[in-house]
Amino acid sequence: MDLSDNQIGYDGSRFLAQAVKSNKTLEELNLKLNQFRDKAGARFFKDLESNKTLRILNIAANGIGITVIYLIVFSQLKLLS
Repeated sequence: MDLSDNQIGYDGSRFLAQAVKSNKTLEELNLKLNQFRDKAGARFFKDLESNKTLRILNIAANGIGITVIYLIVFSQLKLLS
């Protein structure tokens, strides 16, 4: 699903996270060029921990800092082990 460049911010990310959280068919999600920032990014990816089908996620150019990126990567690695 391509949702790039849609100006999705904190509020939109909350609704999107709820939809993706329980989705059992979505494998790719492009969120490039939105406005998640750190707060929305951290919360969004915490909600995604229960999604088992998403394999490709593009979060480029969202203003998400390196600390949040590390948290996302490590939480996903933990799920794989």
